[in-house]
Order: sequence, then structure tokens, then C-alpha cells
Amino acid sequence: MGEVRGEEGRDLFQVMSTGHVTYSTFHVDSVGEVIKRFTTEPINVSKTLFTALDLVSIQTQTRIDGQKVRRNNNLTEINEYSPENDEINVRDVYEWRAETDDYPRFFWELEAEGAFIPTITDTNSPVIVGEQLNLTVQIENVGDAEGTQYIYLEHPTDSSRILDIVEVNLDEKGGSDDSTEIELQWSTTTDYEGDITVRSEDDSDSERVAIEVDSSTAVGGEINSPIDVNLEQVRIS
Repeated sequence: MGEVRGEEGRDLFQVMSTGHVTYSTFHVDSVGEVIKRFTTEPINVSKTLFTALDLVSIQTQTRIDGQKVRRNNNLTEINEYSPENDEINVRDVYEWRAETDDYPRFFWELEAEGAFIPTITDTNSPVIVGEQLNLTVQIENVGDAEGTQYIYLEHPTDSSRILDIVEVNLDEKGGSDDSTEIELQWSTTTDYEGDITVRSEDDSDSERVAIEVDSSTAVGGEINSPIDVNLEQVRIS
């Protein structure tokens, strides 16, 4: 099927659920948005039927060395539906690293080393333009070696730019200090609604946030300038 925009998406999943190989395209910027758009009106595919899908590939257009290029931003497995929390479980297989323009190994290969998994546990969203958006992030090392990594908050419209960054050192999985909690901030200067992403060298997590305009002040403008960070220089192997 070609590009999905509406009710034809149900046909796609009905054919898929009968065992036929199917491919399609869809305009969205994250796996979370894919699930949300397909399982709500006007497409309204049931979450149990949605798990007939195997993989989602998120494509992005960016610039590398001044050249406009396309990259596969991430390849994500669609796993089972959990009726207890009404969620579809997913797992990233590959994610593009904007700072080095390459792809890491499979996630399960990284488990033999230090593998840092970030999870956004809380935000103060929604906030008013000009206020600081705060994200609380749990970092867990699921690998078998201690390690040090930089955890960073991506610019919401340009994944190669960084809004905040924190260095984290963790013990190996099962150690006394194999997890920690950090805070990342974004000093907002414009309204925005959508996903914001926190990344380690191995994984990422996204959360939908809202930065709203205060109608009494009508603040507007550009998204604040990212901090000047060269991840290739600070990155610890």
C-alpha cells in the first residue's frame, strides 16, 4: 500500500493479520506517534491488531558536512500488547547516532558491555513559554561492565543539536550503583508540542511535552539556542 492517511490504514492491518507481507509509508516523527495515530480516529486500528506489525523505520532528513542527506533514524520492533496498562510494547533494534553518523550494534550485543538505558520518569509539562521545562530521567546500566556516558537532551526539531547534557558513571548490572536519577532542562523561548528525546550512547526515551504561549504576554520567537557541545569530543568510549 502507498502512503496511509486515513481509514485505508485499517485495510493495511486486516491484510497484515491474515499473514500477507505488507509495506506502507506514513508521515510522523516517532514510533509513539505512529501507534497513537493508527490506534485513534480516523484510522482507529485496535491495539491488539496493531501488533501484527513487525517493524517501524523512522526516516529523517538532516545535514552532514553541509550536505542534505536522509538517514534511518531508528528501527523499532513492535512487540506484544499489554492489556494491564493498555500499552503496546516496543523495542529499538538500531538507532542512528547523529553525533558520529553511524549505527551501534544490536542492543543485545551491547548487554555484554556497559549499556545505559534512559527512562523519562517525570516532567513539569505543560509550561509557559519562557519557563524552564524540567525532565527527570532514570538511567540504568543493563550491561555487564561499569561505564561512563553522556546523557543528553535533543533539540526537538534538530536531533544533531543538544539542549542539555550530563555525565553519568554507573556500576555493572547488579552493582550497588547500577542506576541513578538525573535532571535535564530546557529553557524555552517558543511554543512547542510534540516529542522530546533523551539519549545515551545505547538507547533513548521520548515523552510528549507542551510549551504553551501565555496570551497575556504573547511571548514568541525561536527555540532557544542549544548549548555548544561537540559530542565527539566529550564522548567516552
